[in-house]
Amino acid sequence: MQNNILMPGDSAGNYDKKWTQTFDLAFLILWIVLFTILLCATIIFDPSLFEAKGFFLRSGIKLLVMMILALGGGMLCRHGIKKTDM
Repeated sequence: MQNNILMPGDSAGNYDKKWTQTFDLAFLILWIVLFTILLCATIIFDPSLFEAKGFFLRSGIKLLVMMILALGGGMLCRHGIKKTDM
């Protein structure tokens, strides 16, 4: 087992590819498909959950803020790493 220590600014992988050519795209598609399945299941089995519009509005705003922060953090990390030939 190799004991590599990453220092600030070091990269643990090759980040030269566009995000659409990595697992990120598959991950996004998986989340969209699973969300659609869960939405359909909720509509079929318990449609009364959609009557709480205030709850979903506040939850949606929180989710949107969380996703924007995660995207910004990922972009910042990707910008700050050193690109090396591996």
